[in-house]
Amino acid sequence: MERSAIATSRPEGSRLIPLPNVNHSDTEIEEILSVLEDKVGNREEAEKLRGKVFSLSDKQARLIASLARLTANGDQTAGAEIAFFIMTILIIVS
Repeated sequence: MERSAIATSRPEGSRLIPLPNVNHSDTEIEEILSVLEDKVGNREEAEKLRGKVFSLSDKQARLIASLARLTANGDQTAGAEIAFFIMTILIIVS
């Protein structure tokens, strides 16, 4: 698994502080599934997408969950619709 680190402007010779590996994928998966359930009208397609969501890597889940948060508030704006479209495409091609 990847290890993340906090990086700011740091003096020469200082080191990055490693953060513990935290797996937030359960919460992210729930966010993704919630949006899919709300927005996908075709039940068969929703089930296919749901199956693919569980095969996402942590990195993919984080990215798609961030898009899901943009669409979760029920916005019908162009930006929310585009975020949902990109989210759906990323799940399909994963």
